[in-house]
Amino acid sequence: MRYIRAGGCGIFGLLCLFILFAISSALILLSNWWLGRWSNAERIRYRPTNITNSCSSNAQSSISDMSNEQWLKERDKKFYVLLGFSLLTVVLLFIRTVAYLISCHITARSLHNQMFNSLLHAPVLFFDSNPIGRVVNRFSKDVSSLDEQLSDVTYNFVD
Repeated sequence: MRYIRAGGCGIFGLLCLFILFAISSALILLSNWWLGRWSNAERIRYRPTNITNSCSSNAQSSISDMSNEQWLKERDKKFYVLLGFSLLTVVLLFIRTVAYLISCHITARSLHNQMFNSLLHAPVLFFDSNPIGRVVNRFSKDVSSLDEQLSDVTYNFVD
């Protein structure tokens, strides 16, 4: 909770990040669904003519009955829709990753400053009982954990 609060963007920023993650995941699923639909249309179009299917629908017969010119226009439409979904997915993935990394950077900087202020306001007895090497080592290890491990784990968790 302290990591989330240190981000400075609050619940609204966190909600926006979750929405970006959800929309990009939905677009990936939508792209896969559209590709399956296109693949099914290709299968119907180029199936052998001697195979009859008792469960044929109007969509299957309309695909089979199209002229080559109509079919090529339909296939181009399916391609451009898939291209649009894919480009939108790439753009949203980039935006969500950049937004997440900026949020992690702000959070890590805020927590670093809080730790540093706590260290500056520590009593002299603290420095007498703890060697400076241990303090520096602990400080750098905590900041390293924040910058490298925690941001990766939370990104994968949210994704």
